[in-house]
Amino acid sequence: MRAVVTGLAVLVMFFCAGLASAEETANYNGWERSGRFNALYQPDGYTMLKGEVERFFKVTPLPGMVEGLGMRVKLRDGSLVDIILAPVAYVDFLSRVFHPGELAKIKGAWTEIDGRRWFVASKVRLREMFEVKLRGTRSGVPYWDMSMKELEAAESD
Repeated sequence: MRAVVTGLAVLVMFFCAGLASAEETANYNGWERSGRFNALYQPDGYTMLKGEVERFFKVTPLPGMVEGLGMRVKLRDGSLVDIILAPVAYVDFLSRVFHPGELAKIKGAWTEIDGRRWFVASKVRLREMFEVKLRGTRSGVPYWDMSMKELEAAESD
């Protein structure tokens, strides 16, 4: 049953991603696949973190980018990690649906921006049944910058 619920959550996210990519009013300036920020995501450093959600926050990783959503997670060893998720227009619902204290599993890669270490998420799983895919694991291409054909192909990623 858990696999079915997880599968449904992933399908819902693909549907939402498709709607977001078709939404003409969404502003993802600076978050495009050809942008400087996306080049910071290095899939060869792909790893996973587990921890408890501390809070969500707005973040602008590089000058000129529209605001993004970040998430601070407290790892099992007590350390705090700041995670860059995606443009606010793409994932703002996360900060309204999930709350501090909930467990999260985040997959992505580490990067450094202006001397500060960040974790750039490719997938976020909350409540062990809801997974949000943010970028292709191997390619690093952001879902908000994919065509419907690319989204369908990425489903197996």
